[in-house]
Amino acid sequence: MARTSHLAKPATALVLETLQKQRAAMSAYALLDALRAHGINSPPIIYRALAQLESEGQVHKVHALGSYVACAHAHQHHAHALSLLSVCVDCKTVEEVQDGAIVQHIEQLRGLGMQLAEQATVELPVRCAACLATH
Repeated sequence: MARTSHLAKPATALVLETLQKQRAAMSAYALLDALRAHGINSPPIIYRALAQLESEGQVHKVHALGSYVACAHAHQHHAHALSLLSVCVDCKTVEEVQDGAIVQHIEQLRGLGMQLAEQATVELPVRCAACLATH
């Protein structure tokens, strides 16, 4: 017998909304803490929601921080093969970078008989403008 959910919204929607409102990278456990009031009390629920959202291209995993960030372009129903994330080494701010030249370069791999085997995320360690101003 299937268990009925007591959540007002699906976990995936709650996780995505939280990441979009936060506008910062969050770990799965930070998401769990933020969503306990909504009835989510189990890490596997968060991890399943994140896996689904990541496979749909709505969130990106930030490996350098062990966290997740909402895709800045998820509302556009896009499917990009390459995500570029700048990660500030000081304040840990994460921004999704749109650089057509880099994407075009990756697309040129086809001319060499190659292509990305799967979606790729490149994390660029940077210092953001705010941190540069304080140095």
